[in-house]
Amino acid sequence: MSRKMLTDLLAEQPDATLDDLRRQLRLGMGPCQGGFCSMRATGVALEEGSIDVERATGLLRLFLKNRWIGLWPILYGEQVRQTALDDWIFQGTFDVEHLPVPESEVAL
Repeated sequence: MSRKMLTDLLAEQPDATLDDLRRQLRLGMGPCQGGFCSMRATGVALEEGSIDVERATGLLRLFLKNRWIGLWPILYGEQVRQTALDDWIFQGTFDVEHLPVPESEVAL
């Protein structure tokens, strides 16, 4: 997925969630399973003015919450290692658990 693909889709669908982008552009479906691109996509959307900080935080939380539903029980081998790295990135480096909570949750 290129930056232009992301910005074009955000322009077409200003209310799109990161999960919508995942379904249409395969955001978070590569080897890192969103470990890197979800943060980058959120930053691009914020930089482009498509979303504000509060919505960015809510969308990122929702994306991370939904990304692994149903996958944890079937992870095996290298997938477990990559998942542990992703968790370390989000919890240790970005401290996602302690981002400010939006006044209202982002709609599913």
